Amino acid sequence: MLSTKIEDKFHNTFICYRHSDGLPWAILLKDTLVRLGYRPFLDVNINQSGDFPEILEKKVKSCIDFVVVVTPDAFGERIHERKDWVEQEIELALKLNKNIVPCKMPMANMPIITSLPKEIQTFADKQCISPDFHTAMDENIRLSVLRDNLGTYLKSMPTKNNKKGSSYELDSKEKIRLSKQVKNTAYLKDIVTNVAEKINRTDLTVLDVGCAEGELGKICFANNLFSKIIGVDKDKAVIKAIKVDDKRFVYDDVDIEDDSAAQTLESIMHNQQVNKFDIVFASMVLHHLLNVEKIMHLLQQFLKPDGYIIVVGPDDGSKLAYGDNDEDGLSIIQQIIEKTRDIPFASDRFNGRKLFYWLATAGFSQIRIESVMRDTSSLRPSEKMDLFDVCFSYRPEMVRLAEKKGFLDKESANAMYNEMKLLCDELKFRFKAPQFWFCSYDYIGIAQNAQ
Repeated sequence: MLSTKIEDKFHNTFICYRHSDGLPWAILLKDTLVRLGYRPFLDVNINQSGDFPEILEKKVKSCIDFVVVVTPDAFGERIHERKDWVEQEIELALKLNKNIVPCKMPMANMPIITSLPKEIQTFADKQCISPDFHTAMDENIRLSVLRDNLGTYLKSMPTKNNKKGSSYELDSKEKIRLSKQVKNTAYLKDIVTNVAEKINRTDLTVLDVGCAEGELGKICFANNLFSKIIGVDKDKAVIKAIKVDDKRFVYDDVDIEDDSAAQTLESIMHNQQVNKFDIVFASMVLHHLLNVEKIMHLLQQFLKPDGYIIVVGPDDGSKLAYGDNDEDGLSIIQQIIEKTRDIPFASDRFNGRKLFYWLATAGFSQIRIESVMRDTSSLRPSEKMDLFDVCFSYRPEMVRLAEKKGFLDKESANAMYNEMKLLCDELKFRFKAPQFWFCSYDYIGIAQNAQ
């Protein structure tokens, strides 16, 4: 584990919540803050009994922003109990004059002054915000509400840089990993073919979003049913290096999150004499985007009325293993996953479970979610290492990219990188053991345009 000294330097935001009904909201809030570039501390694993622990006192003292998750039970009767942790955390934050930001969750209200212990009654005067995590709210609004009400950490950063995808960079190592990922997702060819046959016409057109080097698209759309495949990616160098062997494939650099994306796509389509697309395809792309709901609506407008969208995403929550416990009995994989979530601007590795919601919110119909499991039980040793690389090898480099982008200071980045590297190296060693078992799921969302 990180030393207390390093951890105190690393975290700049403290999340205060009531365990009885606030934990799910606190975790969601933590993920959102990480995406914004903050470094939140959440005491999920601390035993909620006994005296107020020294670690929490240090965390409150070292934070810049103190965020309170306001839920129905947060300021109930327990707030008056002796040694109530929520009360002690807020009291300390008030004494230290921290930037206190109450976040009001659904069905909750800010407490009135007379309902609070006298030590924290001034908390009731704090201006609360309501980041709507529950309804289909434009994510940009929700994130901007949080950004505007928190401290100065991001104030000097250009808004354009505040993207989840900022922690992604296609270097030589990542190209090798992606080639292995393409092999692992070749199953998509059958799914794409089935969708194409449902459309029941020839000369189908496809928009391949985040096509990278185009290898997966060449596999999935090799069928003669497809007459034009336009692949787009924001990496200009990668697009420029693609070798086009089939005139049906066209590639162009487009940042799908840029404000000019729609206009750029329209221009490309006009040049290629494409009015609308029969299929929009996005494999392993959405988790790099900041505002997925906005992009879903954008892509929908380029689909034919009966067109289909196919989106593919990973989900760290479905990674299972047996034989990965360390000497303390803790799962190495779960430690890696938790530390990935702490990397500022890291991509959303829990997006597979959100595909249905995103598609439904955008107004698509006939939605179905499929899953494909990959596991080590029948793999050769080299194939096991390929699966490890696809799922884990890149994670230490995510820390270095966050440091490179200025989201982590050198000392924090070094400590975080070394710990992540140590865990990944140990897990790689476990993958080589014949008795070790691991599985991971990909999730595929398929839906039809309802317009």
